[in-house]
Amino acid sequence: MTWTRLTPADGRPYAVVDGDTLRDPEPTVWARFQTAEAAYRAAMDECPYPAPVVRHIPQETPMPNSSKAKGDRAELEIARILHDLTGDPVRRKLGAGRLDDTGDLDGLTDTTAQVKHYADPARAIREGLAVVEQQQANAGTTFGVCFVRRRGGDWAAVMTIGQWATWYREATA
Repeated sequence: MTWTRLTPADGRPYAVVDGDTLRDPEPTVWARFQTAEAAYRAAMDECPYPAPVVRHIPQETPMPNSSKAKGDRAELEIARILHDLTGDPVRRKLGAGRLDDTGDLDGLTDTTAQVKHYADPARAIREGLAVVEQQQANAGTTFGVCFVRRRGGDWAAVMTIGQWATWYREATA
């Protein structure tokens, strides 16, 4: 049996019971209805299963991404190494992934640098060299290099033959 209590605009309560409308039901009918409703609500309050919690995550909150964090740490590490070796103020660039991306590191004179830290160094070299050439064109720099972390923690500076030839011509001029 389904009970629905309704109060229309005229203020006279009525109930719909299994599709039949009852006008001005007897007080005992309302008492049974209210008792059944209260029992249902009490049973729901004592339910052993918790109600699902729906959490709203704002769009501005970045989701955790271990690959990005690993790449950020690699960029910071190679920036410190290059600063120690050259004395230049090398630091990470922000805003990676843009269409006009100009590399991962800032502070290397006329040079675009890409940093890769993958489990597979061959893949890092293959993808890094393709990316650094595009970034070098975006930045309009003379030199381009891809820094790849090898197994064991050592870093390698990798260039295409064209990038190396440009570096060699400028270094010996």
